[in-house]
Amino acid sequence: MRAASILLAAALLAGVPAWGKQPPVPPVAATSAVLSADHLLPLMQEWRGGTGTLSLAATSTLALDPAAPADWTGEADLLAKDLAKVTGRTWQVVRRAAREGEVALRPTSAPLAAEGYRLSVDMKVTVEASAAAGLYYGGRTLLQWLLTAPDPAKALLPRGVGNDHPRYGRRVVMLDLGRRYFQMDSIKALIARMGFYKLNTLHLHFTDWPAFRLDSPRYPGLAPAGASYSREDVKQIEAWAAQHHITIVPEIDIPAHAVALTDYKPELGFKCPSMRSSHWLREAAPTIGDKAWTVDITRPENAEWLKGLLGEFIPWFSGPYFHVGGDEYQYDADKERCPELMEATKRMGLKYPGDVFIDWINQSNQVVKAHGKRTMIWSWWGFKDDKTSTLPDRDIIVEVWNQEMEAQIKKDGFDIILTPEDTMYVTPWEDINRNSNYGLFDLEKVYERYPHDTSPQVLGYALAIWADRAERHTDHYFLSRAEEPMLVMAERLWTGPARGSVWDLMRRADRIDTARRGLAER
Repeated sequence: MRAASILLAAALLAGVPAWGKQPPVPPVAATSAVLSADHLLPLMQEWRGGTGTLSLAATSTLALDPAAPADWTGEADLLAKDLAKVTGRTWQVVRRAAREGEVALRPTSAPLAAEGYRLSVDMKVTVEASAAAGLYYGGRTLLQWLLTAPDPAKALLPRGVGNDHPRYGRRVVMLDLGRRYFQMDSIKALIARMGFYKLNTLHLHFTDWPAFRLDSPRYPGLAPAGASYSREDVKQIEAWAAQHHITIVPEIDIPAHAVALTDYKPELGFKCPSMRSSHWLREAAPTIGDKAWTVDITRPENAEWLKGLLGEFIPWFSGPYFHVGGDEYQYDADKERCPELMEATKRMGLKYPGDVFIDWINQSNQVVKAHGKRTMIWSWWGFKDDKTSTLPDRDIIVEVWNQEMEAQIKKDGFDIILTPEDTMYVTPWEDINRNSNYGLFDLEKVYERYPHDTSPQVLGYALAIWADRAERHTDHYFLSRAEEPMLVMAERLWTGPARGSVWDLMRRADRIDTARRGLAER
């Protein structure tokens, strides 16, 4: 299997660097001179094959319907550029009805999901959609077909009609930038790969104990020089993501995971030993010394400082969501040994010290909502011995990693994203002898047997690429480890239950890999 180069085709198609030098790949023999819907990844929801094939006209025209919205012009131009890379011809975009042998792009009044599309091949190719995202995904399907053709230059397509749409609205990849700084080119390459395989959300974990990665003149010295992202960097990431219909979800993880903050401003940290120290930090950095893991949110001046921090960075991002973390603050045994936390619990009229953290989450929610966005958090409250008598605001989306809490969180009425740590984490830890499934993505299990939840509250699933205890490795090391899991997640979240084995899926991916050679040699 050549997974290290499977996704390179998407990067070449998008015009961005790959995330590492790839070895030569021997040719893959075409299984048939005639393509079929079985060559795609993810597979279409429905394809009714016709008789014969259509060879697109040598004039290579994309006919954008005159009734198409204005924002479809950019979509048509992007598809024309990508088709040129695949077929070796120049493609022209015109505003008129399509003729025989051409590609028609047109809006439809038929009931289609926002990301859905209808693709038909007869005397011409027609891609119909109700929104720009659907047009984009229909274009990705057309590109994959041509990429897997025995001779892409002939632009030969199977006749038939297909209807396609995603099973889940949120198809997420999370990248841990807090523990490891990833180069801008690597982030762009990841976005291009995600779009090509119809994943639509990139969750960027910008902060963790090693570093705060967002660099603002308002907080000089908070972000490490040369290993952080400026506002201009964020604009570039968002602009690139918008081309590929990727929603960026930024995360500032507070009040725990906050060593970078408490180093920058020591008065933020708890003074009591039980809330300063953390076994998570000791495990990650045994020699780091006395560092404060959690911000002391019982002090009003600290809470206001954090709100100011959020107020600075939330406007950097144009998307509809902002993630405030909220996980891995200390358990109750530690909370109850902290005099200032217990005093604050009493002063605030709360039953348990865990309620203080719920109160903080809800304060953060008000800050995020004031900027017109919806708050996201990690599931944490009520985990293990953490007792609470209150709940986060119900309009918050909860990213659930601990499966034992999933049923209760759903019962409490939250919308959720599922990312179970023992199933959907890709974490290349140094300790290969650990007795744990943490970070070990089982391709066969997730594709063939994992019971993905289709409850209305489940907005989608996330593949989490964490950098725990492997921070020294390269971008290529991390992202190549995630390539095959991304393919599995892409199909399960778009198409639904497995159609065949995971090895059938990888063989389809190998067909797409043949395009890498052709594009790289041009």
